[in-house]
Amino acid sequence: MGWFILGMFIGAFVTGTVLAACSLSSEISQQEERRVYWHELSREHQQEILKQAAKEHKTVGWFTKNYKQPDWCTHPDALDPKFGCWSLVGNWEEELGFKSPEKIDRSFCDGCEYYRSEVKDE
Repeated sequence: MGWFILGMFIGAFVTGTVLAACSLSSEISQQEERRVYWHELSREHQQEILKQAAKEHKTVGWFTKNYKQPDWCTHPDALDPKFGCWSLVGNWEEELGFKSPEKIDRSFCDGCEYYRSEVKDE
């Protein structure tokens, strides 16, 4: 009888773990669908978001949960406003003399070391 109860406990634990993993996977998938490509927003909209995020003390993690970098970009932290891709997220003209282009597209990025050429055109 003891083995039967132990087997039932283990079965319930494994089933619960699998169901939780499936639920988490579904949640991540839904979150992925809600994320917006950062480079597709207007520069003005991006600047508004960055200013509001700074006021609210948002983290880089917040950006990666809400926005996506281009599919052709393999930079590990491209959306990090300070250490990511400056062309993608920043306009550092005042601080560093670097001005981001108005629009980021594949042709702009194809010379970058993080460019992934095998991605299909959007």
